[in-house]
Amino acid sequence: MDTRLMRERTSRLRKRGEKFVTLLLVIFCCLLLSACGREKKEETVAGTALPYSENQLLMIIASARRETEAVYGSEIWEKRVSGGTKTFSEAYFDELRQFFYELSALNGMAEERNVKLDTEETRRLHEAAQRFYTESVQGQSGFGSLGEEEVEFMFQQYARALKLRKVMREDRKAEVSESEAKVIHLQNAVLESRETADKLREEALAGNDFRTLTRKYCGADAPAKKVARGELAPELERVAFAMEDNTVSAVTELDGKYYVFKCTESYDKEETAKRRKKLQDERLQNLVREAYERYLAAHPFAENEGLWDSVEAAVGKSYSGANFFTAVREALRYEGV
Repeated sequence: MDTRLMRERTSRLRKRGEKFVTLLLVIFCCLLLSACGREKKEETVAGTALPYSENQLLMIIASARRETEAVYGSEIWEKRVSGGTKTFSEAYFDELRQFFYELSALNGMAEERNVKLDTEETRRLHEAAQRFYTESVQGQSGFGSLGEEEVEFMFQQYARALKLRKVMREDRKAEVSESEAKVIHLQNAVLESRETADKLREEALAGNDFRTLTRKYCGADAPAKKVARGELAPELERVAFAMEDNTVSAVTELDGKYYVFKCTESYDKEETAKRRKKLQDERLQNLVREAYERYLAAHPFAENEGLWDSVEAAVGKSYSGANFFTAVREALRYEGV
């Protein structure tokens, strides 16, 4: 591989590494919480210890590391991230350490809300944990005397945290309506005078091509663009989102400018569905974060640096088993959580 291509590949890895650190729990765990929650936890000096053994932590960390290496290659671990202050490996471990605090807190929240796994979910998780233990834990070096019950406990912990998210997603507080998420396709002409705007509108209503008219009267092109709610000024949004397919709006004045729209598609079903999911995910994340912060204020965790030093030193680099997160998710069969 020539030097130029190597530089480009290294640059891509570095960029992907920075992005991956910030999205780690979204990709693998879907339990990422904001930095403000972490700061509150770190301010506490005493509290509840994590309910996980060193070997349970090592099992999950080894699984996550293998998945990451499969995607990014073994060279990713020594790349510098966080402004060059840490290796990717160090930043990755910090994120996973935070995950375990969040996992324990979310299970505490589930207990308070009486969120439990049902009989069928428990059965499927039991079978999945048995398979995982047999195929991915037994015979693996680095997990000490980790037993089948300890493996199943971690399956239940992650599953219950996911179920809490599922329950919170189904709460109406996380719901986003079709109207809120609506995406339309719009052509837009911005003019300096009312007279010119009126002329453009009259010719557009007469059937003349809108893009040709904007080049004539505005000196600019006006291709149809996807527009979502919140992307236009409120005065313009009211006009644009009330339009039907292939209609031309009245002239709307805003801040000394005159606007004329042509709506080429008044409802993009596919894009609306994508945006609705995105907005619901964001709303759910905020609800989970707020609930997490309230829980943490009442139930602080004890920091155990000795445990983490031991875990970090013992993390195995040769794990060859299945992915823990995937095994739990496949057993639960949840969608969109």
